[in-house]
Amino acid sequence: MHLSSIQKLIHNEIGIADFKKEIADEVKCYEKLSKQKGATNPIFLKEDVEYLFTEDDIAALETLIGTNKINEYEGSYIADAILLSSQTDLINETLIDRIEKLVVEEW
Repeated sequence: MHLSSIQKLIHNEIGIADFKKEIADEVKCYEKLSKQKGATNPIFLKEDVEYLFTEDDIAALETLIGTNKINEYEGSYIADAILLSSQTDLINETLIDRIEKLVVEEW
């Protein structure tokens, strides 16, 4: 997954179907490992842009998940990527809790 793709998805600059296709194999692996106790979930992220993640961005991501435009594992994969990205800056630290709430924890 490209960081620029996350940014484009959240800013409605890429179609949801195209985004889902891009990350389908990664999310399949992520979901499978999420269900295994003690497993480590790999995040395959190409940090091709710098991204300032804002209140509007988290609201858009929450809406995508809440309206089932992306499923909980796709949302979780994106949230993990945002949290782990060295190229993503959060506009404020309060976003961390909201992002972490999107991460699926099966076990």
